[in-house]
Amino acid sequence: MAKIKEKKKRFNFIDVILLIVILSILASLVYMVILAYNSEFSKNGSSDDDIRYTLRVEGVDNDIMAEVNVGDKVVELDSFTEIGTVAEYYEEPSEYVGYNSEGKAVKSDDPSKTDLIIVIDASGNGKGSTYDVGSYTVSVGKDIAFRVPGFTGEGQCVLVEVKGDE
Repeated sequence: MAKIKEKKKRFNFIDVILLIVILSILASLVYMVILAYNSEFSKNGSSDDDIRYTLRVEGVDNDIMAEVNVGDKVVELDSFTEIGTVAEYYEEPSEYVGYNSEGKAVKSDDPSKTDLIIVIDASGNGKGSTYDVGSYTVSVGKDIAFRVPGFTGEGQCVLVEVKGDE
């Protein structure tokens, strides 16, 4: 009988490509597991702070009766996320910037408009002037479109503070 020569398996270019693909898939899976674990830990492992932030809604017509009440739930309009509860609410006169007879810019009260100041209590995770309230980020300077049962508007966040640090 004739002896059949067995071929030795060689490590070729295609084997290298397959090995690289398999290793990159494994590395991606490990990275995703670590990322998921860390994000879960950061959400559940750290406690939320009780925060208080202030929205200023400028230039609301006096003809519009804004019905904002302490205890109203505040909902952000883009994501329909609840972002807190009204703790305080008050009005201030709106300012108008115009020019006097000499052409200089001057500020004066606008009798036809009112600024609404809405103070909101929430629980959030963050530091400084930026906090995540649920899945929504609240930070100083951010414009927030919101609604409460008696009013819908857009205001700028002018203050964020941790309750108790006031």
